[in-house]
Amino acid sequence: MRIAARRMTRTLAVIAATAAVITGAIAPQAAGADTQDPPSSPDDTAVAPLAADVRVFDTWEEAHELLGPDCIDGSIVVPGDGGEYDNSIANARVQCDLTLDLRGFGWLPSLRMIVEPGNHFTITNTVGPGCDLDVMADPEAYPEDECSWLEAFEGIAVPLGAKLTVTGDIGVYARGLGRDAAIGGSTNHANTHAGEIEISGNATVRARAGDGAAIGGGFHRDIGDVQVSGNGGTVTITDQAYVLATSSTMVESAAVGGSNGGIGGSLTLGPDATLIAAGGATAIGGTWGSGDGIAVINGTLYTRTPIFDGDLIWDDGEFTVGPTGQILGSVEDPIGAGRIAGTGTIVNNGVIALTNVDPPSIITNHNYDVQFVRHPGTTDAEADEELTTRVYAPDFGSGYREIPVPEPGVLWMTEPDGGGAVLNESTQLTNYANDDGVVRIYEHVVGTTTSLAASSPIRDSGPVDGEPVRLLAVTTRDEQLGIVPLSGTVTFTAVDEAGVSRELGTTPVDIAGVATLDTSLPAGDYTLTATFESDEARYATSTSDELHRTVQKAPVRVLPLAEPPDGGWVYPGPVEISARFFAEIDPAACDSDPGSALCPAIETGTATRDGEAVEINDGVAHFEVSGLDAGEHTDTIEFTGDDHHLDASGTVTYEMSRASTVIDVDASAEAVAGDALPVAVSVSAEFDSSALTTLTTLTTSSASPSGTVELREGDPSGELIASATLDSEGAAQLAPVFDTPGTYHLVAVYTGTDNFSPVTSQPFVAHVTRTDSEEPDPGTEEPGVPDPDPQETDDSGDSGTAGSANDAPSELGRTGSDVLAWSIAALVMIGGGIAVVVAQRTRRQRR
Repeated sequence: MRIAARRMTRTLAVIAATAAVITGAIAPQAAGADTQDPPSSPDDTAVAPLAADVRVFDTWEEAHELLGPDCIDGSIVVPGDGGEYDNSIANARVQCDLTLDLRGFGWLPSLRMIVEPGNHFTITNTVGPGCDLDVMADPEAYPEDECSWLEAFEGIAVPLGAKLTVTGDIGVYARGLGRDAAIGGSTNHANTHAGEIEISGNATVRARAGDGAAIGGGFHRDIGDVQVSGNGGTVTITDQAYVLATSSTMVESAAVGGSNGGIGGSLTLGPDATLIAAGGATAIGGTWGSGDGIAVINGTLYTRTPIFDGDLIWDDGEFTVGPTGQILGSVEDPIGAGRIAGTGTIVNNGVIALTNVDPPSIITNHNYDVQFVRHPGTTDAEADEELTTRVYAPDFGSGYREIPVPEPGVLWMTEPDGGGAVLNESTQLTNYANDDGVVRIYEHVVGTTTSLAASSPIRDSGPVDGEPVRLLAVTTRDEQLGIVPLSGTVTFTAVDEAGVSRELGTTPVDIAGVATLDTSLPAGDYTLTATFESDEARYATSTSDELHRTVQKAPVRVLPLAEPPDGGWVYPGPVEISARFFAEIDPAACDSDPGSALCPAIETGTATRDGEAVEINDGVAHFEVSGLDAGEHTDTIEFTGDDHHLDASGTVTYEMSRASTVIDVDASAEAVAGDALPVAVSVSAEFDSSALTTLTTLTTSSASPSGTVELREGDPSGELIASATLDSEGAAQLAPVFDTPGTYHLVAVYTGTDNFSPVTSQPFVAHVTRTDSEEPDPGTEEPGVPDPDPQETDDSGDSGTAGSANDAPSELGRTGSDVLAWSIAALVMIGGGIAVVVAQRTRRQRR
């Protein structure tokens, strides 16, 4: 036997309250006393009035006396903190109208409590918290010490004529042994019928029976085979009371009501109360056709417990589910695994969530056979049997039923042809039910219309390959239902001339039903469509009209470039040309920013020049041109069109300079007047070997200059003495004849051609002497007179030649355009005679 906790403070408080009843006033506590007021009650109205007779017991023997032989009507019996409860007495009989108030006491054990007929026994707790409902619902759990509760190991007998009230913040656990009810009829009385049982306030009651009802009648066997069964009595559960009642599954007794063969009695379940009932025969009511009595359910009745599922069998009597009442399977599974059956009638003005009802006609009022009609208004109109749903509630939501989800594009309406209202969880089914409780709901499609447009192309002639295009689809509802915006997606599709279809993309519609897609198309003829689809079962799918769009091949911008090395292109080359290619989606973009999105580079393809084809690699084609004459040239680079681009070409202009030349002169320094002076001249081109590639071959004709060389006196503009044409090797032989002896200053001049630059040799000197038969003219020139200074000019402006014939070299070497070195040498040789020449002669005379 459990020992109750000792609570001195509560004992002193009870004693003080008792003294107040006797003296009519509450004396102040003695100074220094180890006492305190009891904690305030959560419900002030539950505290016992001061005028009541508060009686304290410390042992079960004392409790037996205060509840029974020595009881006082209207008294309040409370346990003392110093009491010893190491044993329990059987058959504690309540013989007065009185109250047992635990006053915050943790746990009070008892064997059996019996309320004698004609008496009203109230069990309550006015101090401290109540009991955890979850703990009380667990058959194997016991509440904590903080929970005030009373345990009756052998039940609380409430026979016919007696009344039991359980109220306040208290828990009561009663177990019926054998054939006794846990709370109600008992075999210890002359009859096993139950009296009046009332559970209210915040009370929590757990009643567990064996062969009898959990709350209601008990039964026993009399002599022989005669069976006497107990009836259910009157059970009232109100306020926020929470009751768990279970009878044995092996015996056909009710959880709340009659035992085996007993009448159900009267059950009232208040609006905020909860009853969990599962019995071997029925959750509530009578058994074996003996009569179900009266049941009024305005709270929540569960027919499923953590132990087993209970049935609700109702064959007779009055059963009413009020507007706030509901019968559920369990908290976790409201539709339950139990069933409702019987031959009686359950008037349902509330909610019954159980789906296993046999026959359904046992439930009236809120019993709707909801049929979903397909193809209304046609010859195929019929109710879809798979979707038919029975609802025992005013609407789908409160009845724990789900509205069947049709395929996309279908909406359920309360009237055919889109009339009435849209069916939803709160639709009141009684407004659309016929006399048989049949509600017909009609299939309806909310039509949509989708249009498609495309952005204008850049060119008036139409779009080109790769040109960005914005596709815009607008979807509208054919009818407006509510204010919820349209939802869904639009899929854009293109079908080419070969009939091949491809999805361009899918985008959601905005609240205005608009969907856009930015894309591009290759060259070809296309049929474009936009299809709207919604994941909501209210909008139909719609496809736009076809939009035809012809995409042309894109023009190509060819940009060739001939970039010469330092100094420019020089004959005979070669010339290197590179070309880049761009798809001309927008001409303006190619003008300002080649390579941009609207003028993208063409990475591969074929380009040609003068019939020579090369592959475009990484957007560039390279050409090498040789065999060109000097001068200005214009080349055309062509792009070979493909599936996406048109043929195109571009030109580039560049300049080829003439090749530089070098002239060599081989001439005799002396000659006899009247005889030929042999002069050999050769002209060659100066080529930059680094500019020549393996592809360049210099033929003799292209490598050797051609044209004319001239022999002139003094400088390139001097008197022409002789001329000759260069041979294929660039050489020429001249043989001028000087009739007059003297010293001649000569230059060889190459006049140049289209491809070779002109060049003048370094000056050279020829000494012409007299023949042996000729005498010198004494008046003409004095022998031995030095030649004039080459820097001194004569009257005609021609430069002279310094030095005598004997000082001139016998053979002239190579001379060329650069005469600086030869000039310096000449100045050194004749430096000593310059002054004499200047003083004595001003003009050289020919002889």
